[in-house]
Amino acid sequence: MFLHQVSLEEWDAVVDTNLKGTFLSNRAVLPAMVQQRQGHIINISSTSGIKGRPFDSVYCASKFGVVGLTEALAEEVRQYGIKVHVVLPDAVDTPIWEQNAPIQAPEGSLAPERVADVICYLISMPQDTVFGNLVIQPFKSRRRKKGPKNSLV
Repeated sequence: MFLHQVSLEEWDAVVDTNLKGTFLSNRAVLPAMVQQRQGHIINISSTSGIKGRPFDSVYCASKFGVVGLTEALAEEVRQYGIKVHVVLPDAVDTPIWEQNAPIQAPEGSLAPERVADVICYLISMPQDTVFGNLVIQPFKSRRRKKGPKNSLV
C-alpha cells in the first residue's frame, strides 16, 4: 500500500508490534541481566530493515528501528557482559503473507526453522564471541549450463 494510504491506526499497530514490542521486551529483561552481569538478547528485524521495499514503508521503518535500537543497546550493555544481536531474515514462509496483499510470499522463502537454527547458533557461541547484524536468506544456486555430467564448466 502507498504510504499516503496508511492510516495512523495502521502505522501505530505496525510500529507498536515491531519496534515498541522489541523495546518493551528488551527493557523487561535488562535489570536481571545487568544484575547478574551476563545475558543474551536476540532481536528479530528483517532484510526490510536494511533496504526499503515499495508498498511496505511502515514495516520497513519499524524494522530499521529495530536494527538501530539493537545496535545502540549492544553498545550500552556490553560492559555488563550482555550480548545483543539482531537477526535479519529474508522472506520467511509463514501465514503472515496472507494479509500482505498485493505483496506475495516469494518462491523459495526460508523455513521458520532456519531462523530458529541461527538463533540457537548465536546463543551457543562462546562468551567472547559476537557477530555483526546477521542476514539470513535462502541459498539460491544458479542453474548450470548444460554440459558434460560432473563438469564444473
